[in-house]
Amino acid sequence: MKGNTKIIASWHDIPGIMKWDGEEVRRRVRTAHNIGDIIKIVGRAKCLSDNFKLREFVEWQQQHIKKPVIAINMEVEGQLSRLLNQTLTPVTHPFSAPFSNN
Repeated sequence: MKGNTKIIASWHDIPGIMKWDGEEVRRRVRTAHNIGDIIKIVGRAKCLSDNFKLREFVEWQQQHIKKPVIAINMEVEGQLSRLLNQTLTPVTHPFSAPFSNN
């Protein structure tokens, strides 16, 4: 029924409890994989190194699944993740752009 439409299965960790190397994110990716054509997971960075954990997670996922993965972190500490993301990178909100004048 969806025809040529592509579905982005997205989950945002609003409370900020997910770990990029934890079971919760793997469970969410499995669910998103079953639903969508593109997987989007948004975490909450508490420190700069959370962005590198995110990147390692994406690299592992891309070796094991053949669907595009959008993975970014919220908060000021997560702005770097928007540069590290390689899927649909130009799509972002102006208030969270790493080098905005806001």
